[in-house]
Amino acid sequence: MKKLLSIIFLSVILFACEEDSGPGDYNGYERKKDLKEPVSLVDKMSYTFGYDMTTGINMMDSANSKVNFDYLIAGIIDGLEKKDPMLTEEQRMALLNEIQKIQTETERIRYNNKMKELDKLGETFKELGPKYLAENIKKEGWKKTSSGLQYKPIKTGNGPKPAVNMVVAMNIRGELVNGEVFENTFDKNKPIEMPIEGLVYGFQEAIQMMGVGDIYEFVIPPDIAFKDDGSGQKIPPNSVLIMKMELVEIISTVDEYRQKMRRPPGL
Repeated sequence: MKKLLSIIFLSVILFACEEDSGPGDYNGYERKKDLKEPVSLVDKMSYTFGYDMTTGINMMDSANSKVNFDYLIAGIIDGLEKKDPMLTEEQRMALLNEIQKIQTETERIRYNNKMKELDKLGETFKELGPKYLAENIKKEGWKKTSSGLQYKPIKTGNGPKPAVNMVVAMNIRGELVNGEVFENTFDKNKPIEMPIEGLVYGFQEAIQMMGVGDIYEFVIPPDIAFKDDGSGQKIPPNSVLIMKMELVEIISTVDEYRQKMRRPPGL
């Protein structure tokens, strides 16, 4: 316990923020960059407790408040030493409820502002998109299907091709005509599993052109992608999607995949 308290007090010295400290200012302390993935139980627990603690701290950010590290560390030590808390359980619960309300309202405002930005950007894409499509198809190696899907093979082989009722694992990199990247699994080589039949038509057509191991570049017009609706908070309306795609694996049919997902844990 003494060793643990010493570590905590050291953390106070390293992390204590001055009143005018901004986000990411920890009084000169920087996260160690050479830390490897924790292996021992103690290291895993230490990292997990520290990371999970930020859930509550990030709630303060939504309430436009800064962390007071004096009280943060006092709360940790009082809890470890099982002292009576400075705030009752009722007071703590009331505080959390208050912060959650502020957080919900802040997120609502943030979401609405983001959607307005996307709609505005989508208006500019009405002009930029057709221009990009017209110029790109003139480039060497590019071809077009009857649907308007533009494609260019980068790496091809004799791997099996999937049918529309299959689930595949894909590496993808997606970019908008303004250069903004909205998805990239190539960086960490973490393919996404996706049922082909659940995708917009442009993706369905693109994936079924590919064999396992193939890498293609695609340019997908908005009328076979997300049209004038857009998708989520990353893809505006009227977006031409500039894609690099690798078919990593054909996993199974959709029905087989669903059955597998319903198996009891451990089987």
